[in-house]
Amino acid sequence: MTDREGTIQYVNPKFEARSGYTREEAVGRTPRIIKSGKQDKEFYDQMWQTILSGEQWNANLINQRKNGELYHVDQTISPIANGDGEITHFVTIESDVTNRRLRKQQLDVLNRVLRHNLKNGMNVIQGRAKLLRESVDDNESQAHTRSIEERADALETLSDKAGTVRSLFETEVSAETAVNVTELVRDVVTAFSEEYPTASVDLDDIDPLYARADSPLKLAVKELLDNAVVHNDNPVPEVTVTTRPSRERRSEEWIDIEIVDNGPGIPDEELETIKQGEETPLQHGTGLGLWIVYWTVSLYGGEITFVDNSQRGTAIVLSLPRMSADSSVRGTPVEYH
Repeated sequence: MTDREGTIQYVNPKFEARSGYTREEAVGRTPRIIKSGKQDKEFYDQMWQTILSGEQWNANLINQRKNGELYHVDQTISPIANGDGEITHFVTIESDVTNRRLRKQQLDVLNRVLRHNLKNGMNVIQGRAKLLRESVDDNESQAHTRSIEERADALETLSDKAGTVRSLFETEVSAETAVNVTELVRDVVTAFSEEYPTASVDLDDIDPLYARADSPLKLAVKELLDNAVVHNDNPVPEVTVTTRPSRERRSEEWIDIEIVDNGPGIPDEELETIKQGEETPLQHGTGLGLWIVYWTVSLYGGEITFVDNSQRGTAIVLSLPRMSADSSVRGTPVEYH
């Protein structure tokens, strides 16, 4: 906390630990002691103009510890006024986001390098495999080249899913917008049926149901439909998609999206990995599909449940907190009585 002129009057233990300055060293001085020089004069001019006008200031900036190390913070400065409305003090709240920024930077670099190199490499492999397949006559060689092409296609799909994961983590879900989940699922099923005309996809829905969701939910539902059909060993893959008020939770509070198929089922190791919420060297999945679904539903405050299917196949339920139809305007959840 500082006075109106910016002289520090109080710091808490977190400031001491983060900056390296003790309370005795900081009080009576100004925040210039942690100034890094990474922000220009215009930045600080804008800051002072904002807080002296009585407005709150929010920014991301780079500070410098007593030992010279740099660190990133999310900063909020709030003016405090006396009974006459005159600003007398400023309170600053900072969160150290250095590690978060480094992780994001690492993910960005890995995503760019791996996806770029992987995609280019797969294009070369696919092209050469096609040339090879066209130049051989015997069935065994043809089968080998087709296997190469299929594996290359699978790796390219994995690369695309890695990009989806990155986009998912950058998604900010509005707490004030409700989406017609019934309509969203219906749109996904319609498009999917056109993409896979040989599959039998039935949709069972009722009146519109609303939840806090957006486009990533479409990806999650599409991912489950893909999994239900692509990995299905039946001549005619059968999938039933149901959107309804929850059966396991209070129906006025939750929505269920259930997807049931007649395929071979999800391998136990895949299910256990998702249920545990982490991967280990001895227990891990083989792809990103179910993780994309899990992360998406978690983004909306929901859950994914794997239900025992009396028949053959898989039954997966995505449960989402329910909202009222007019939440899209007023941002209000369903009222419970």
